[in-house]
Amino acid sequence: MNDRQTDEEIASHYGPGGPVRAALDWLIAIYRDADLAGAWSLTDPGYRRRLVEAFVQANDEHPFLRGYAVDELTEGLIGGDHALWEGFAEVLLGQLVDAWPDADTTQIAAASRPRPLGPDSELVIFLNTGGKQVMIEGGPQLVPAAQLKMHLVGDSWLVAAFSPPSSGGDVSPALEE
Repeated sequence: MNDRQTDEEIASHYGPGGPVRAALDWLIAIYRDADLAGAWSLTDPGYRRRLVEAFVQANDEHPFLRGYAVDELTEGLIGGDHALWEGFAEVLLGQLVDAWPDADTTQIAAASRPRPLGPDSELVIFLNTGGKQVMIEGGPQLVPAAQLKMHLVGDSWLVAAFSPPSSGGDVSPALEE
């Protein structure tokens, strides 16, 4: 088996319009820029819905949500144009940062080789490499890694799920009392 990636495979995976670039743009919006609105446009609609529904469900008794119809609140937050958007964004960003407190987008690199999950989805894995190229050899190893499930919608790769290093799974936002 030839372990060398072709130039076409590298360009498709890492280049403009590829899943790695889109995943990194999402991570930069969250972890460097603290810009959920910027990341939201790079987020798959299904993942937006899951994040919003988790927020609404986790906070259904919170005083800030009282008086809002659940469907209207959910759709408004998914669309990014609800009166509670800023609060939602603050909570979700806080939980993402808490889930990966030492995230530094200048110190990570995507693992090589595409990892297709289906015809329009791919797993992109980022490792903390200290900003250097790293080769992990010698068989399977446990390495802390951020994982982003990417979904191709039209001609754009969007984040469909995110699991930070050492995480048990997706981040679900909840307000604190």
